Amino acid sequence: YPLANGKSLRITGGMIDRDYFRRVKRPKMSKEYLDDLVGKSSYTQYQILIAHNPMYFEQYAKWGANLVLSGHIHGGMVRLPFLGGVISPQLKLFPKYDAGQFELISNGKKSQMIVSRGLGIHTIKIRFLNRPELAVVTLKSETDSSKIHGGVNERRNP
Repeated sequence: YPLANGKSLRITGGMIDRDYFRRVKRPKMSKEYLDDLVGKSSYTQYQILIAHNPMYFEQYAKWGANLVLSGHIHGGMVRLPFLGGVISPQLKLFPKYDAGQFELISNGKKSQMIVSRGLGIHTIKIRFLNRPELAVVTLKSETDSSKIHGGVNERRNP
């Protein structure tokens, strides 16, 4: 999609293999795996990657995603004040990417990820101190450059 600043926007998504959702003995995800799944990234475009599982944010960033939109963790299903999500659907305690906005630098390039707590439930059919949400993301041009960035504009709790 062409943008006003002459750059273009590329939105990509794909469903990773079920092995990457395992509770134990998950395979490592390579850039080549992502290339095969969704194609090679383009450093001349602003890359949005729709990726269900946020556990692989570092790999998504190495692939070339500027912005990753994700979910799956459901906010940790159970949340504790000041600590965040307690347990993931893979039964991992205190998942690193449970909900909200995250940022990292990979290969000299900034990547952001927005993880929604979502509306549903998962394996363990509970939500405790973890209201469902619908994240609304607005893309805006940065005022001092021709780059665009993503961010959570508003969170709606049903």
